[in-house]
Amino acid sequence: MSRILVLVELKGGNDGLNTVVPYADPNYRELRPGIGVPRERVLPLDEKVGLHEKLQPLMEAWQAGDLAILQGVGYPYPNRSHFRSTDIWQTGPDSIKFDRHGWLGRYFDSCCNGDDPAVAVSVGRETPLAFSAS
Repeated sequence: MSRILVLVELKGGNDGLNTVVPYADPNYRELRPGIGVPRERVLPLDEKVGLHEKLQPLMEAWQAGDLAILQGVGYPYPNRSHFRSTDIWQTGPDSIKFDRHGWLGRYFDSCCNGDDPAVAVSVGRETPLAFSAS
């Protein structure tokens, strides 16, 4: 069976703490009294975190072991710029280096022979920097 990586990048008003909700953390309730997702509306993934209720369609894949969630992904010495952070995430260098090729694009260049036109699919108005290749 071949494996497929589905990378979902949400832009705009998505809030990671209200997508994968740390419902068992008392600080979440204390610091988000007006915008936090109520515990009874969270779909538990384990005893600490759960998904927002609108993500119910993902629960079957989670329970089957076909879905993984990575939290707290970052890089050393963040500069706190949303735009620079997005570029770093898309290209994969350290926070000092600037790169014009994306980490997925570099993978395509090194591991894909070009025979499959559907090796990568981007849905949206623009091709992500992560897809940039040489």
